[in-house]
Amino acid sequence: MTASQPSPTPPTIPSPLPLDWLERAAALPGKTLHVALALCWCVGQRQHLVVRLPRTALARFTVSRDASYDALRHLEQAGLITVFRHVGRSPEVTLLDGHPSRRRVRTPLVTPLIRPRRSGTAHTPGPENAL
Repeated sequence: MTASQPSPTPPTIPSPLPLDWLERAAALPGKTLHVALALCWCVGQRQHLVVRLPRTALARFTVSRDASYDALRHLEQAGLITVFRHVGRSPEVTLLDGHPSRRRVRTPLVTPLIRPRRSGTAHTPGPENAL
């Protein structure tokens, strides 16, 4: 690098961080706080509360894939996030409960494949389906 080129800025976690949210995450077992920080970093990168949690983000915070499964489950049970899990893809995580950038309800990146049925619309076979 020459003297005329500016040094690259290192990646940072956006500020302000939601202290109450982080305190609740810190009280959970294992690498949960590491995953919570990785999620905050991903949110800061995308400027959106719905993010994918790629392995590169987990590696940056020294979290294995198996530890991330446990941590996401703990965060989800604590009511701090919701998770859409996709086979063969990174999980899609929505941060909840007082995160400072949460201003409105945001939709998931991908809609779930299974949609719940409306109440009172149970499927009854019609004459075209009768044997």
